[in-house]
Amino acid sequence: MAAALIIASARHRGRRYRFETGSISIGRCAGNDLVLNDAGVSRVHARLHRQGGQWMLSDCGSANGTALNGTVLDAARPLHSGDRIRVGPIVFRFDPGSASHPEARRFSAAACAAALLLLGAAYEAFARPGLPASRPQAQAGWTVGPASGDDGRAQTGAAPAGAVAQVGPRAGDVEGARVAYQRARRKLDERRIAPRNLFDAWTALIDARAALDGATRESAFAAEVAQSIRLCEQDLARECSRLLFAAARLERYGDKEQALEALREALLRFPGEDPSSCRRKAQERIAAMEESP
Repeated sequence: MAAALIIASARHRGRRYRFETGSISIGRCAGNDLVLNDAGVSRVHARLHRQGGQWMLSDCGSANGTALNGTVLDAARPLHSGDRIRVGPIVFRFDPGSASHPEARRFSAAACAAALLLLGAAYEAFARPGLPASRPQAQAGWTVGPASGDDGRAQTGAAPAGAVAQVGPRAGDVEGARVAYQRARRKLDERRIAPRNLFDAWTALIDARAALDGATRESAFAAEVAQSIRLCEQDLARECSRLLFAAARLERYGDKEQALEALREALLRFPGEDPSSCRRKAQERIAAMEESP
């Protein structure tokens, strides 16, 4: 029985990804049915599967968790039409009755494996309204899988049968790497404007490094990207330490609400996981404080 996942947030709202199998795996690695190339998504993040006549949603031990209608999963939960599913920074709407769109193009799960064009545009699960999107719209260096809108009309080209597409820079695409690198530089220049820009710059640099994979003639550019990543990660680690130290100090002096506010600020500045694991540390501390009397 077919099911569909529809982008429910920000840019590209309404794009539909249709699956014809009884199980849909979601994650960052290419073996998934739905590939989300984003730092906030684990290699194998979540899974939808049919159990009897009911679709179920499970988290697969992801670093950032999977949320159903705003509640982070602690066990498999049943899905209903219209449910909101958050995987990392991306929000989908679940539609088990996609057969009601007779004009929609039908694709196998593998052919529909590409999820989103430019995942940073869907950060509404973590970011304050009004923050700038972290990634541009379609341009050289980004691949997009098949999708159709809520009106049933196909909005992108179909992937070849059996192909696993994904969103993100293609290996060896030097132009895509340069686009991602320039985006990172702009974010770094504007890091004082929006607190999350440092993290967004880092994710853009990771995209640039991925695009340069295999481009042996670009060794100087690759070295520049690698150095920028190292510096960015050092800044992220310092920012994380500052926020967590401030929260710990406030908690030590008995100001629990201000300490929680500092930790929530860390979640805004770190909408996905980075090498410092700041988001996970802040989430764990928030959970511990909220459970304490």
